[in-house]
Amino acid sequence: STSMVSEGDGTLTLTATQSLAAGTATVVNLSISGNATLSSDYTIPSLAITIPAGSLSENATITLVDDNVSEWTEMIVVDIDNVSGVSGVSENGTQPATITLTDNDPVPEVSLSVSPSSLSENGGSVTLTASLDRVASSATVVSLSFDNSTASIGDYVDNLSSSTLTISAGSLSANATLTGVDDNVTEGTETIKVDISSVTGGNG
Repeated sequence: STSMVSEGDGTLTLTATQSLAAGTATVVNLSISGNATLSSDYTIPSLAITIPAGSLSENATITLVDDNVSEWTEMIVVDIDNVSGVSGVSENGTQPATITLTDNDPVPEVSLSVSPSSLSENGGSVTLTASLDRVASSATVVSLSFDNSTASIGDYVDNLSSSTLTISAGSLSANATLTGVDDNVTEGTETIKVDISSVTGGNG
């Protein structure tokens, strides 16, 4: 069977059903696969469902974790690993339950800040920080543009890679440093304007 749930739905119920009531308990052992992660995306108290003697079915509860992390849609696949109990009991074919787990968190927003707001050319430096308002399960690549309307490339150096800052999956920020270049040239005060030109990743 297949179902779709949101991580904010709370719980969902798995039901193991047998065709005939047995005089002894039937233990249905489960296996779980898929790209959703046990503990961080969902929890289940046991990987076995025990149908009591004389009963036709029993339930198990999967609790979904509303984690405030922006994620891709994920899958939980629950299957019967083996069945034990009365002699001859077995699974009726192969019947995995596939659960599509959708995210209920908005895509993160990026902001750019600098500290301090000025630097001297004789080795002074400032820190650029790209920040997310919530973590994402994939890396966020922030591309920057530089408007050197008064300052020029030779007035400073940076430690950026291709003018990008990459915020790692699970992190809230990434930094880069701009350092002034002492060029032995008499100059007035200059301005470096840095802006975000594009953002990719971050489960957007």
